[in-house]
Amino acid sequence: METSDSLEHSAPGLHHKLQSATQAQQLSPRTKHSYRHWISRYVFFHGLKSPDQLDERSVKEFLSYLATALKVSPAKQNQALSALDFFYTEVLERPLREIKGFVKASSQPHSKRRENAERRKTHTA
Repeated sequence: METSDSLEHSAPGLHHKLQSATQAQQLSPRTKHSYRHWISRYVFFHGLKSPDQLDERSVKEFLSYLATALKVSPAKQNQALSALDFFYTEVLERPLREIKGFVKASSQPHSKRRENAERRKTHTA
């Protein structure tokens, strides 16, 4: 499913509102693409629910999922948070309250974490 399709499925007119907001803020094409990507993934993650049904807790769940299940970098997690902040503030006109208490992404690559865990196992055995 295309980004625009997923947004329209969750709430009719949402894709157009997002396009208008990104143009009004004069975001770069790269930022527009990134924001559309993260907002679409957020909507998919929550089963294409209307964003009106989602809140700060939903954002925390998504950000924690990115860190734990997908093992994204802190930079990617910050991109997602910025996109969702923009989405709620500029598109939905419902600014998020402070987002705290989600699992932070690790700056150590996944393969490096695995190597360190293996090294600890051999030192303790």
